[in-house]
Amino acid sequence: MTVRILTWFILFPLLVIAVVFAVGNRGEMIFDFYPLPLTLALPVYAGVFITVFLGFIAGSIVCWLSQGKWRRLARQRKRRIAELERDLIATQTEETKKTPSDKARSTVPIVREALEILPVIPVTAPPTEATPGTTPTSSPGKPAA
Repeated sequence: MTVRILTWFILFPLLVIAVVFAVGNRGEMIFDFYPLPLTLALPVYAGVFITVFLGFIAGSIVCWLSQGKWRRLARQRKRRIAELERDLIATQTEETKKTPSDKARSTVPIVREALEILPVIPVTAPPTEATPGTTPTSSPGKPAA
């Protein structure tokens, strides 16, 4: 509903401006298409409106052509998604047909691969802080010599 109201707040003033322009420019102008034996007499406002309309159409065509790359990419990705979904469904139906022992055997290579990929992190004890009167090598409760 808000979009509709906002649209009218924009379109109504433009419509009023167009009507005022048309009423103020009713004089005729002649369009001469030089190499052709064609001349066209139109009111000034009609010539301006036709020119604006043709500019809008030309801009729309240029915009549509420049976005062809993105439409092609979207089509390719849509096909790839459909292919991956088919593969996923096929894999899921294969998994449901397997027995529990087959499923366990099929996950072992995955676990081994995951363990090979994960980095080995050495576990070390955190460093101890020296308290006043002791050294880091002394035992707790015994003062340093």
